[in-house]
Amino acid sequence: MLSKSRQAAPLIELIKVGYTRNKRMIIDAVDFSLMPGEIVTVVGPNGAGKTTLIKILVGLLKPTTGKRQLLSQLKIGYMPQKLTFDPILPITAKKFLALSPSNTMHLDLYERLGISRILEQQLVALSGGELQRVLLARALLSEPDILVLDEPSQGIDILGQSDLYQL
Repeated sequence: MLSKSRQAAPLIELIKVGYTRNKRMIIDAVDFSLMPGEIVTVVGPNGAGKTTLIKILVGLLKPTTGKRQLLSQLKIGYMPQKLTFDPILPITAKKFLALSPSNTMHLDLYERLGISRILEQQLVALSGGELQRVLLARALLSEPDILVLDEPSQGIDILGQSDLYQL
């Protein structure tokens, strides 16, 4: 057993985190830590605050109470539960991916995710499964230290879900 001083530090840690929106408590006094090499699944009923918790973890929301700590220089890849686009916004999958901070084409990644053939299509024209694959590609582009997926199989048929989990 490693002594405390030699144990790895958490990549991300939430300490007594709470979040209130419109005077309604969404989450309260949550403690959480993610250690290197761990795979964590957050489960709960609809409306339990899972997405809010994930948004706090990745830094999209600031907790109302408590604190969020992360390892210095930690890169987080985030795939949101859903992403909606204005149908009049003319953006292809390729241009959307180019907006990533890495700003580099990763043809091997696109091939592995099965999106090479849809790069020139408009995002609004993609199926649910195709859009989820594009979002996953975007989350992976920066070669993150951790990957956070918020309901990655939402809107995907059973065969698409199987493919996504194998990826």
